[in-house]
Amino acid sequence: GLMHLHYPTNIRTVRVPCSGAVEPIQIMTALENGVDGVLVTGCLLSECHYGGDDPLAGNFMQADFVQFWQNMLEEIGLGGRLSIDFASAAMGIRFSEIVTEFVEKIKKLGPSPIRGKLEVES
Repeated sequence: GLMHLHYPTNIRTVRVPCSGAVEPIQIMTALENGVDGVLVTGCLLSECHYGGDDPLAGNFMQADFVQFWQNMLEEIGLGGRLSIDFASAAMGIRFSEIVTEFVEKIKKLGPSPIRGKLEVES
């Protein structure tokens, strides 16, 4: 970006207008397909562009969803592979730190135990 900040290159960024626009099926499909982890990032909770500090705003709803699925993933042996964090557009350094910390956490977990185990339906 404009600040020339760096974060690990082994990530894939999927841009959406709001973290609340990330559908559960997108996250679950990624994990089912063997990605090592999914990090959802969004606006600061008090600064959602689509609802401000409304508890029904996109990022508040996504935080609840992610917490629910983190618990489910823990139960099936995929704990720690889904995370959510928040930063404003002006917090480039913090965003870079969030991504780097997540990648380091995933490295410690190792490759997804699902990778290569599921057959792709044709």
